[in-house]
Amino acid sequence: QQQQQQQQQPPAQGQQSELANTIARLSEEEATEHLGELLYPKIQDLLSSWESGDQAEKTGKITGMLLEMEIQNLVNFVSDDTLLQDQVKDALKILDDAAEEAKGR
Repeated sequence: QQQQQQQQQPPAQGQQSELANTIARLSEEEATEHLGELLYPKIQDLLSSWESGDQAEKTGKITGMLLEMEIQNLVNFVSDDTLLQDQVKDALKILDDAAEEAKGR
């Protein structure tokens, strides 16, 4: 198993460094837009595997929430699915809590 994990890590690291090189050549605004385009379908796939129904609104909100973070964090989210899943879960909780609070008013 350890050997398999070691074999799987270099492509992810290679992907991350390639992405980091691409991002380094872009302005901050362009980098954020590019990373958002990479993150949106990943977030959409996660949400559709967790919840039924149309997830477009939540996908957009969560992508927007994540895009407020530092560029390096976004690069990490693109290349590390587990890290992205954790962030999406946190963002979902924030959205659900806000929706419950709004209902209570």
